[in-house]
Amino acid sequence: MFRNRLVDELQNEIVEHYNKQPSQELELCSDSRKFENAMAFIAIKGPSFDGAKFIFSVLDKGCPFAIVNKDSLSSEELKKIKSQYTETEFLVVKNTIDFLQKLAVARRDEWVEQGGRIIGITGSNGKTTTKEMIYFLLDYLFPKKVLKTKGNLNNHLGVPFTLLDLEDSQEYAIVEMGTNHPGEIGALCELSKPHHGIITSIGKAHLEFFESIDNILIEKSALFNFVRDNGFEGHQFLLNSLDKKLEQLQAFEGCIDLGRDYSYILSNGKIVVSSESGDWIFENQFLKEEYNIQNLVAAALLIDQLFPSRRVELTEAISNFQMPKLNRSEWIIDGNKKIFLDAYNANPTSMEKALDSFSKTLSKEQVAFEDALIVLGDMKELGPDACELHKELGQFSRKLGFKKALFIGAHCKDYAEGFGFDGAVCCDNVAEAKIQWNEQYKTCQYFFLKASRSLQLESILDIK
Repeated sequence: MFRNRLVDELQNEIVEHYNKQPSQELELCSDSRKFENAMAFIAIKGPSFDGAKFIFSVLDKGCPFAIVNKDSLSSEELKKIKSQYTETEFLVVKNTIDFLQKLAVARRDEWVEQGGRIIGITGSNGKTTTKEMIYFLLDYLFPKKVLKTKGNLNNHLGVPFTLLDLEDSQEYAIVEMGTNHPGEIGALCELSKPHHGIITSIGKAHLEFFESIDNILIEKSALFNFVRDNGFEGHQFLLNSLDKKLEQLQAFEGCIDLGRDYSYILSNGKIVVSSESGDWIFENQFLKEEYNIQNLVAAALLIDQLFPSRRVELTEAISNFQMPKLNRSEWIIDGNKKIFLDAYNANPTSMEKALDSFSKTLSKEQVAFEDALIVLGDMKELGPDACELHKELGQFSRKLGFKKALFIGAHCKDYAEGFGFDGAVCCDNVAEAKIQWNEQYKTCQYFFLKASRSLQLESILDIK
């Protein structure tokens, strides 16, 4: 929420403040397409965009308060706009992104002073899924007291908007942090200042910008370092040492070390978490994928350490968790056909884990590989090794035993070269693939779909 008293605290950032402060608490919006009457509008200006270009669309809807960059509008333009929209208050600032971030930090600090606690979460794979798990478990224990990042608003703009959504009635906030360039996680930590944290995994993501998986570890570890070094009272960090890269990090006091201090096995449909203090047994009938079970264990351990007296309720909450429909790890049932859809994001590591889990599901349910179709689309931001990485994943798919494949996108032939053109169908785009999908859907029973978000792979389905 956009708060009067926070604007007062930021007067030194204001170049010109037209007329008066807003007389009410307003929700802040930066997307003119999503603007609704009575929202405040901030015209974000970045290297390749300027929200001020769309300011008339929100002013015509009765925007009561607008924030613009100093150099987005000339003095004459601003004067004309003010005379035309006399019911709108205008705030002109040096930099709208800096203003947004400082406003968010002020709100964060105010909220924490009232007792709020922040959990930061990042990782190459599984961070959004784990965020949903942590939110579900915490909300089960503390109904309506928990805030989470909406969707994947996890960058230098999304995190501030999450912080501005903090309500006085809430006690916990789960802040997802994403990155595709070095230094971004550290900057997001400075904005949100998390008390607790979790890194889900380190994988081959955004290699175009990070160049190596070791650099990805360095980037993601910024969250680990922040929680370790800032010494917030009662801080806890879930260190997933089952991940080979995260295993390199040295646990500090307050770390929950999954892999060294805690382990887990699946036994008779139950999940048994073991440590020196004994076993903790819980179950969840909704999750089939091993990597999601590991994410659930990590989320459960973090919440259990934060609230050890609530284990009975937490165990009950775990049994009730179901994956929300986010085009992530979603099973769709259509009669006797089963479709695994993960069309939100993809990189070589997440692809391998998901394909391996899917192959184990086929074996467990005694489905012949001839009756299964894998549909793989392009993986983005892989840099100069993109062709080879797609080829390797094709090889990996064949080694797992898959016989039929539909490859989509600019790298479809790279996939097919690794997979073997026998049994592979290549399509340049989703529209072309839809025709092939309709044919394959008649004969196969199980289906696996995964690609980077830009392909919108879910659009080939007619059954949702």
